[in-house]
Amino acid sequence: MKRMLFSLLAALACSSAAGAQKFIGSPAQDLFDQASFFLETQYFGPSQVNMLSLIAKYQLEVDKACETTQLKCTYETVEPLVAAMMDELQDLHAFYMSPAILAAENQQSTGTVTSPAPRMGFSHGAFAEYQKQTVTVGGFSPALLDLVAKGELKFLSFDRLILNVVSGSPAEKAGFRYGDRWIGYNNTRFSSFSNVTDYATFLAALTPKIQAREKVVFNFLRGANKTPVNIEASGDIINTAPFPTMFIDENNIANIQITDFLVNGVAQQFHALVKTAMDKNVKAIMLNLRGSRGGYASESLMSLGALMDNPDTIRFVPRYNAVQNTNEEVWLKNTATYVVRKLDGTELYSSSIKNPVLYKGALGLLVDGGCASACEYLVSRVQRAKRAPIVGLPTTGIGNTNTFRFALANGGAASMPTVRTFWSDGTPMPSNITPDFQTPDAEYTLFSTGRDVGVEKVLETLGIKLSSQPNSMMQTPQLPTWGAYQARILRQPTSN
Repeated sequence: MKRMLFSLLAALACSSAAGAQKFIGSPAQDLFDQASFFLETQYFGPSQVNMLSLIAKYQLEVDKACETTQLKCTYETVEPLVAAMMDELQDLHAFYMSPAILAAENQQSTGTVTSPAPRMGFSHGAFAEYQKQTVTVGGFSPALLDLVAKGELKFLSFDRLILNVVSGSPAEKAGFRYGDRWIGYNNTRFSSFSNVTDYATFLAALTPKIQAREKVVFNFLRGANKTPVNIEASGDIINTAPFPTMFIDENNIANIQITDFLVNGVAQQFHALVKTAMDKNVKAIMLNLRGSRGGYASESLMSLGALMDNPDTIRFVPRYNAVQNTNEEVWLKNTATYVVRKLDGTELYSSSIKNPVLYKGALGLLVDGGCASACEYLVSRVQRAKRAPIVGLPTTGIGNTNTFRFALANGGAASMPTVRTFWSDGTPMPSNITPDFQTPDAEYTLFSTGRDVGVEKVLETLGIKLSSQPNSMMQTPQLPTWGAYQARILRQPTSN
């Protein structure tokens, strides 16, 4: 969970753990001191790194970086060192946020961020082999093209998979769907190109057309029958906030995707979509949380209130004074209210859903290694209550802590876990969720065959008859959480 709270300790200097400092009073040293202080005194995550040794190590790097500028050494000089220091914890809940990134996240959380230029509003990626693993390739950076030139990265196909469609965007209105195989545009196929450079150039040429609001014909293949679908659409200014989206397929299954919970109003939108699904008497709701990056625990639990009438309470236990400072979050179904309170019942925060719904029908959850934090809270509750089958890949593995933003002097923040999570009976929450049924190649199988084996497995488990049996699943290796830097970058989808 990312709680957008800021520390009053911003002016505190680092303790003596950082060792002797050559340039006390420089902006760079002040920033490093603050980040070091918070790491040493506030971090409460799973990392076993010795904080004193880590801080001392990076203090030497700060001294070296500031040797020539001394007291004039700037924030910008030390920012990469603060980021690297936090990255060494190898804790995905611990990271440095630059002022620009923090401001963008704060703005996005309002749900009112508009694109600076017209966009279609969809994300996509292709598949390639990298270090004997199948990876999703987004944009075409110089580093990526260099890997291709060296023969270290080989595209399996130039076609692309639609990974997300933005709520209310031209793409959603025109009928783009998660899982569509994008084969070209304006009737020129991606497969007609013989090399990556020409292919990348053709793909890049789409952006100015979208920004100019030109009408473009997008060419897709849809479903197991690979039905050709050609959709004409043009770009427009869009709200880029990742609200949930839904389409109801030909079998009357509601497919709802939540890409993250870091927008105020995600839960309200989710309740509205569930109501639409209920009004249409869908056979089942398929909740797609693949790649859902986390966000507010409040939005996660309020969303779950549309699917469960009594989700389990989670307790957040801090590093210090656990007896007095432990909080718990609960869902009060009678008033559709999310509440954070102390163990003595003192209410600290609450938020309610307008026009709430409760769906009690057939439900399935789809997850993968991208489901993190608040996403894992939701999935843990569903699995513990046996409300629905969980299908896909093991989740990220940070569902037993949550984050706090500590403000830094440069306007950025040090984000790190400060509490650990437990069920109300005192049992620790799991760090990650192992699905009830694993589908290790679901994304690539969807791309290559048009069959979503995750959806099919859920429907099979729920006893909803399938028109045909799923294709056999190939064992496609997955990238490790802490794989090579280039490999992590490759996984980022491209947006249009």
